[in-house]
Amino acid sequence: YARLECPPEFGYGAPLFNPPAHLHAHAGTPLLVDVECVSCVPAKHRNDLTLADQMGSQHRRKEDGNALWSKGACREAMVKWQASIDAAPHKIDLRRIARPGVSDEEKEAEVRAMESLKVSTHLNLSLGFLRSDQPQQALEQCAKALELHPDSNKAVFRRAQAKMMVAPVDVEAVRADLMSAARRDPQNREIRHELEKLKEVEAAQRSEDKSIFGGMFAKDASADMHEQD
Repeated sequence: YARLECPPEFGYGAPLFNPPAHLHAHAGTPLLVDVECVSCVPAKHRNDLTLADQMGSQHRRKEDGNALWSKGACREAMVKWQASIDAAPHKIDLRRIARPGVSDEEKEAEVRAMESLKVSTHLNLSLGFLRSDQPQQALEQCAKALELHPDSNKAVFRRAQAKMMVAPVDVEAVRADLMSAARRDPQNREIRHELEKLKEVEAAQRSEDKSIFGGMFAKDASADMHEQD
């Protein structure tokens, strides 16, 4: 049993919700909610799951996250995607644990499938962090994707997008990533759009630098004039 304090929106609806007249006086008041656990099914520890169960959980949670994302539930989707990564079996276990009827070639195919799913999930998380204005976290997800799949063009492109959100923008680093992505996918409109955006960012930074240095020189000149007087 627990008592939780919740924001008013939990009880009175979304901000545009018009509560009944008798609730108007309480519309901005936090709620106290009594919660009682009536049943509980303990989750299995990953060590108690078979490799097949772990792979199934990895895939299922990834798909659950995709479904939430399509509904606009970004934060909830990202929680599911992280859970998918956490549920993935370890590569060494897929390779070393003896399983009747599973050949070494089939084990390697499982490793590739598991890693491919992790790469796409890391990329989903990178997009979520980009949409949430968290470029450093997006960069971390891109790095993890590239660690598993160094040739991932989408990871390089997302890394460029994240770098462009970190001020001051390292223009050369962003350009290098975007050009690398463009060489692999020259028809990609998103990449071309980001290259045009980078030109604008570069011009704005140069203008800002000129303004800063111009102000510094003006101050120095003014100081020199006073010294001559």
